[in-house]
Amino acid sequence: MKKIICAMLALLTVLCMVPMMAVSASAAPAITVDGDLSDWAGVHTLSVVGSGEWEGKKVTIYGVLGEDGLYMAADAYHAKFTTDQGDWWMNTNFEFFVNKNGNRDNQCWVSAKGYTADNPVPTTSHEKMVAKMTNEKVGDLYHTTVEVFMAYSDFDFLATGEDDFLRIGVAWKTIGDVNNNGEANGGGNDEYWVPKLTWPANADKAHVTANGIFNRNGEALENTEVVGAKDATEDEEGYTGDTVCKDCGAVVAKGESIPVKTPETDSPKTGDALNVALALSVVALALSVSLAFKKRTVTE
Repeated sequence: MKKIICAMLALLTVLCMVPMMAVSASAAPAITVDGDLSDWAGVHTLSVVGSGEWEGKKVTIYGVLGEDGLYMAADAYHAKFTTDQGDWWMNTNFEFFVNKNGNRDNQCWVSAKGYTADNPVPTTSHEKMVAKMTNEKVGDLYHTTVEVFMAYSDFDFLATGEDDFLRIGVAWKTIGDVNNNGEANGGGNDEYWVPKLTWPANADKAHVTANGIFNRNGEALENTEVVGAKDATEDEEGYTGDTVCKDCGAVVAKGESIPVKTPETDSPKTGDALNVALALSVVALALSVSLAFKKRTVTE
């Protein structure tokens, strides 16, 4: 009888541990290349924010490894939008360098050359690259978005879908549109607006993963600090805090709420109900077996 009860208790312990052992894998968001960046919500980004006389200028770079290919995007506020120059690089453009396994560079770009409101498909570096550009005037600045998709099956230099990350160097530029806080010119003023630790040199390439784009160290771009963090109590939610750029004050990443603490004497909260029901069922089963065993012993 003791062996039966011990076995039931062991089963109960294992079943109650199942939710704690379960781990859900991160999945890349479903992205449509349409110039609307709302479906990129939740992925990690890299950005450059202007200061001083370039206040208001900024570019946010997105990157995700999807199941089917590489997705890239840029969201920029800038002073000069050029579409009619001879070479692609003389027009407003989003440029990135793909490098797999540290031994092969591939220059990719999306240029505003030939772009018009009636022709939103930009000029690209590869025929099979899918890209969309949007542009509008916002005050004294232009707001331009670029979205790109490159299928693994079409580009042999991309990841196969089995790699954890892809190394990519990124830049935003328009000839004659000078910015600051980038790193193409050692952090000084330059037409090539480059997030720190992401430029094309192999050692500086960013890491693009299913969770977003990170600098070469897998860290956030800016010199940052976390502000507004507070612990949760039994009466009030907590907050993980916002990640804020120390240099420019921009919020790099919003924090998340921390649920109100559950008092130790409280009943289990939402999510534990299944465990409780499961535990009661196992206990009931153990008692049933025990009673059946006793009845059999008395009968015999």
